[in-house]
Amino acid sequence: YILFYRFVWVNIHSRSIHMSQYMTKDRRHKEASLTDVTSVVAGPPAKSKRNSLDNSDIPDTNCLTINFKRGGGIDLIFKTEGERIIWFSTLKKIILQNGSFNAADE
Repeated sequence: YILFYRFVWVNIHSRSIHMSQYMTKDRRHKEASLTDVTSVVAGPPAKSKRNSLDNSDIPDTNCLTINFKRGGGIDLIFKTEGERIIWFSTLKKIILQNGSFNAADE
């Protein structure tokens, strides 16, 4: 079962990332704490399922993975490498404030 999120945002005040299938914050969505992040990795997910999802035309440079303390992770695919760079840089800055963190270089 794979769920696609169309709308992702970060709440700086609650230090959380939110993901929704809908294009509005008011609809139901999932939330994860940024204080539990152990790494942010630029590039394709370690266990990439993109080929089976018919997303093989998306470059690896458009991908980003956020890993959490409890072993879970969020895999994101952006429309452009530029968008992914902005998200990577911004998340790295936010999460570095939390202390122990491993940000994989681009």
